[in-house]
Amino acid sequence: VQRYGEGRSMVFTGEASWRWRMMMPSTDRMYDTFWRQAVRWLAIGATDPTAILSVTPTAPGDQVPVRVAVRTTAFEPLRDAQLTVRITGPDGRAQEAGASVEETSDASASVFAARFTPEQPGIYKVTARARRGGADAGTGSASFLVGGADVEMTDPRLNTAVLSRLAAASGGRLLVPGQTSELLEALRANVPAATLAIRRDLWHNGWSLFALIALLAGEWTLRRRWGLR
Repeated sequence: VQRYGEGRSMVFTGEASWRWRMMMPSTDRMYDTFWRQAVRWLAIGATDPTAILSVTPTAPGDQVPVRVAVRTTAFEPLRDAQLTVRITGPDGRAQEAGASVEETSDASASVFAARFTPEQPGIYKVTARARRGGADAGTGSASFLVGGADVEMTDPRLNTAVLSRLAAASGGRLLVPGQTSELLEALRANVPAATLAIRRDLWHNGWSLFALIALLAGEWTLRRRWGLR
């Protein structure tokens, strides 16, 4: 299971789940309970007209993007609203972050974006208040945890910016899908030049013979001096 956009998704790969139900006693309701709770979890209620979209878990010192959807009570886009984003840290201190309309491919979308940098781990509360023409247009709030999640496993999507930094730091190169020809050219250009290996036997030289004779002569001399035969 995972969140997808503003909803949730689930994949169940048990192709023989009917056997689970058939092999259980008739009084056992676990199978029905499982699917009932799964559907309830997937069918989350509609968000408020002003709602804070999911915040990506992060670590202290990293910039956190906060995205807020602002709509009318009829859930129509409200791009001309004035949005105030207030962030309260785990120590109770509050700060405001400026928000502006996010540039998206959908001209009818009304998503505002704000950014701030948490300085310490803990639970942060974000409150977004929208106003239009001096009147209150809606309020949304959400809480998220900083420093308590594995960012890599929480968001396993392709992070091109991080991969580019890794490639630059290690002397490599980042290639995206569709650059197969460039990959082949890079591999051909980095093939090491052919080298000729020469094998030399240490016994086939005069120094080895001299060392062997010197050792035998030394042994014979010592044995004679010590009176050994």
